[in-house]
Amino acid sequence: MFTKLILRVCGDCRYPPFEFLNDDGAFKGFNVDILKAIAKEVGVEIYFRAMPWSEAIRAVQEGIFDAIQGMALSARRQDIFDFTEAYLVVSHSVFVLRDRYDILTLNDLKGLKVAVQKDDISYDLINHHLGSAKTFLHYIFTADQGEALNELIKRKVDAFIGNRLTGTYLAQKMGHIDKIRLVGQPISPQAYAIAVSRGRKQLVEIFNKGLRAIKENGAYDRICEKWFGLVAEDLNSHIIDSVDVGVIGLNRMGIITSINSYARKILNIKSHNLIGKYALETELVRYFDFGIVYETMATGKAFVDHEIEIKNGKQSLLSYNIFPLYGESNKVIGVVISLRDITLAKHLRESLARKDKMESLGLLLANIAHEIRNPIMAIKTFVDTLPVQYDNPRFRAEMLKYVPMEIERLNKLVGELLQYARPRAPVREWCNLYEIVNSVMVLFQGQVNSGIDFDVQIDTSLRIWADQQQLKQILINLILNATEAIKEKGKVKIAAGKGQDGVWIEVEDDGCGISSEHLGHIFDPFYTTKEKGTGLGLFITYQLVKENHGDIRVFSQKGRGTRFKITFCQEVRHGENSNNR
Repeated sequence: MFTKLILRVCGDCRYPPFEFLNDDGAFKGFNVDILKAIAKEVGVEIYFRAMPWSEAIRAVQEGIFDAIQGMALSARRQDIFDFTEAYLVVSHSVFVLRDRYDILTLNDLKGLKVAVQKDDISYDLINHHLGSAKTFLHYIFTADQGEALNELIKRKVDAFIGNRLTGTYLAQKMGHIDKIRLVGQPISPQAYAIAVSRGRKQLVEIFNKGLRAIKENGAYDRICEKWFGLVAEDLNSHIIDSVDVGVIGLNRMGIITSINSYARKILNIKSHNLIGKYALETELVRYFDFGIVYETMATGKAFVDHEIEIKNGKQSLLSYNIFPLYGESNKVIGVVISLRDITLAKHLRESLARKDKMESLGLLLANIAHEIRNPIMAIKTFVDTLPVQYDNPRFRAEMLKYVPMEIERLNKLVGELLQYARPRAPVREWCNLYEIVNSVMVLFQGQVNSGIDFDVQIDTSLRIWADQQQLKQILINLILNATEAIKEKGKVKIAAGKGQDGVWIEVEDDGCGISSEHLGHIFDPFYTTKEKGTGLGLFITYQLVKENHGDIRVFSQKGRGTRFKITFCQEVRHGENSNNR
């Protein structure tokens, strides 16, 4: 008597609409229906089991179960599992609260708390995208994406990263859809397939046979329509078209395999028949460096955060990334170019920067009043005494010596203020950090006699690759913060040095400190605990640090002072000034 082959298949108990336990405890979802349809076609019986995702991965690795019914592919996972043919493309995104305007891209998460489902593909994608910078993220691992969403809603984390469809589905079901938004570009769309433990090629072929059959007989289309409202041939293109970024796919030969409507719109592409054409023979060559595109195909190295300016009726600034697209055996089979319009974001940041400069100038006027008053009083004294002392040779000699000195002192002070207030494009160059700090400290000399001691510990020969004026603004904002944190008497220490990661600068005070409940929000725009503060100073500081390829971290305890540490990467990129290096 013939006995049906029984396959043990597990999946995530809370990953809707792909797989989940419903209110009655039944295992439902897109993946479950796909596996049932496959079982019917190939004549096997499937025993399903829903469990937490990390347990499902371990169960297949240890041979307790035969397969995981749906998993996104990554290079690391392909070293652990064998996969069937892909039957879907999934997209992962960054979810934040609607009032967070400081997070615009994945790179903005550095130094922040990020919730990620344990063992989810999102973790691999983040590491691949950020490289060594991933160490600046504070991960909070959760059992499922519903828990990650709750952590976000409760403001215990700054963002959560997960499957775009699942995150949106859960937000709607939990009543939080109006509280969140998706930011940045999808994190490298991934192929989605059935996973089995390594070496079980025969089992992979059984599943592949079933997949091909349900695609041919229409069952696959019906399941897609049931769960996503679309037939299979439209599903992946709908997912790509629904994202608010441009997506362009090329195969290894450089032929265009996909281009979504958003890409056509922001590149002002009128033609609708680009699919199947060589990219080098189309208008795409006007926008992208295809040397980088083919280097990605050859090396598998992603290129991120490139910018281009285009004119499509107006001047626009676009940011684009080039990611490798992997197929079977972890081979690069093409690339995905993702792009978005950052014109408005740039204008917003520039506007906030100008506003912050004016606010800081107002605060600085009080601090430099003493410095301005002294030379003015010295000049006035000479002028008042001039009618009666003009014939005195000693008086004339002193007047000729000290009046020009005081005028030059005033001129230098006013010049520093004008440089600080004048908006300008960032220009990175090699500069002496000791001299920059000294020029900033002139603005704070009036506070020395008020009970605040300044301790500057910087090597006089230390150089840094940065925009001088932006660096001055960063230092002014941090030193202002430090002095305002000191009630009566205290100390502000400014130190710098060169480490393995680049040049670092620290601004430390022994003031009131920052409580843990506020510490995670100090870089948020408009977030302030000061009675008359605007909450823009540290937000702008954070943005300026990023523009200069740096990272900023804060260490503080209530009542024990605060220390800001900035680390600037010192690599000179192509096209930047390398003189006097």
